[in-house]
Order: sequence, then C-alpha cells, then structure tokens
Amino acid sequence: ITCNNGGTCIEGNCNCPDGFSGPQCDIEDLCITQNVECMNGGVCDEGNCDCPTGFIGESCENVDPDQLQFLLDEGLMTPLMLAIEGIPLEEIDGLNYADGIIFYVDLEDRLPDAEGMVVSSVNISTDADGECRDGDIEEIANASYSNANPGSFSSSGRLGQGKFNTDAILAHCDDLENGAAKLCRDLGPEWFLPSMEEIWLVDQNLNVLLLFTDFDYYWTSSESSAEFFWAINAGERFDAIGTGSSLVFLRAVKEF
Repeated sequence: ITCNNGGTCIEGNCNCPDGFSGPQCDIEDLCITQNVECMNGGVCDEGNCDCPTGFIGESCENVDPDQLQFLLDEGLMTPLMLAIEGIPLEEIDGLNYADGIIFYVDLEDRLPDAEGMVVSSVNISTDADGECRDGDIEEIANASYSNANPGSFSSSGRLGQGKFNTDAILAHCDDLENGAAKLCRDLGPEWFLPSMEEIWLVDQNLNVLLLFTDFDYYWTSSESSAEFFWAINAGERFDAIGTGSSLVFLRAVKEF
C-alpha cells in the first residue's frame, strides 16, 4: 500500500502525519497543515476563518465597525476595548451601553475607578423646585467659568466631580422632592447630576443627537455661589441659575 504525504505503512494501514487522513493519507486538513489560528471565537473551515458576528479579518482579528452596538449588547467588548482596538471615539459616542448613551471614553485615565460615562436617554424636568435652597454647600467648591474659554473647568466643575457633588447635595438637602440631584439618584444608586464638564462633554460629543436647545437650561451639580448652581444652555454657554428657578431640565449621568 502506498502512503502519501509522509505517511508510513504499518501492518497494511497508513499511519498519517498531523493534517492528513484517509486510506492513503491523501486528504489534507488545511486548517492544520497551514497552521490557521482564528481569533475571537472564529472557526477554521477548509483553511479559512469563519468569523463570528462582530469580527472581521483573515484571522477574525479586527472589530467589525458595522457591528459595534452588537458587540456592546452581547458583552463581547466594552467601549474602552473598542477604543483600544482603534475604533474612533466619534463612532463609539452615541451608542447604547449600561442603560445610557455613551458620551465619554476615558483614554487619559482621568476617572480613577471607571472606563467612561453614559448619559440618560430622556429629559427630566425639575419643575419649580430646582436645586438645594439651604445656602452654600461647603463641601462643593464653587466653580468659576469663562465663556471666552469653553472647555476649561475648575474645582467642582471638572470631569469626575459630579458624583461627589451629588452626594453632598443630597446630604445637605435630602427633603427636596423635585431637586435635580434627587431626581438623578432616583434613577438608581449609580446615577448622579453631572458636573459642568460632564454635561459639556455630553453636548460636545453627542451634538448630533441635539440633546439641548437654545431655549432649555440643564442643571449641573457645580455651585457658582451660595444658592446658585451652574446650568448649561445650547452647549456653549453656562449661566449661574438661582436654586428656585423653574423650567430647568436635567440629564443624569453615571460611570461605567
């Protein structure tokens, strides 16, 4: 009997090397002989990788940019993982994740305990109660802002301060039924009223969603002075609003 492809005959039968089979070792498994390795759950078939939904490439090594929401929904990737894989941030912002809309992925390690932030998908009205009316909250350092220098924020207005500010507001004014901080926390223990920079990033990075209009103000958790909190209008302008102001909306945010 003739054994092909390096097979050896033993007692009338071919003993075939790895990657070959059949009576005469003439059936080749290209996945083995060509050392095909498929990544991300891909399966080799006749020497080629059959990639699962969400991945493309010769070895399924690349993220499919048309399946980003699927990858997040299935828990196969996180927003930070997508960014590290080279997906542009503008394609990640606006996707749904962690019960919210992604508006920030932390590639600069500005959030010590999180990978990014999401914003709630709907507006919440504070009616006439606004924010805390019991005077200055000492724990929240007053933030300054210049409209001539958008994107620059100080003290309680910075990224990562919203949760601390919200906790301080709630500890100081826990009886305000329609207060902005309480309405945010009512969505769940991880939700909070955003700081100035956090709500500014929502507008900057989700501009295509038109979350804000020229006529609506949105609360922040950043104080300007006693009984005045900063509010954003049309994304580019902050005003210090009195705590009894009505018709001011909010969007809650949380870290992930």
